[in-house]
Amino acid sequence: MRKRLALAAVTLVALAAAGSAAASAPPFATVAQVEQMILASPFAASEAVTDASCVGLKQPPPQRNAAHQLTYHRFRCSLSGSYFTDLNVIVVLTGTGFELHPVNS
Repeated sequence: MRKRLALAAVTLVALAAAGSAAASAPPFATVAQVEQMILASPFAASEAVTDASCVGLKQPPPQRNAAHQLTYHRFRCSLSGSYFTDLNVIVVLTGTGFELHPVNS
């Protein structure tokens, strides 16, 4: 699993919650939205991911949405499931989904 992530970033199309971001501006989402996107993604289904715990990263600076919640563009997440526990990844939102990048511990 780690090898597969290390070879290339996994791009998934699952960004319905933050979908209407302008093309030039990076998309932002809340921590809860990103955790939900990960768990509802094809990656989670194929790799039996059952838990995603994320923290928003401060670069680029977070923004507030209409509900005054902090939203982020990048996240550090710990994924667990049937095949692995505590797989740490950086999640970067894209205009059409998100990318997972392995974290070297």
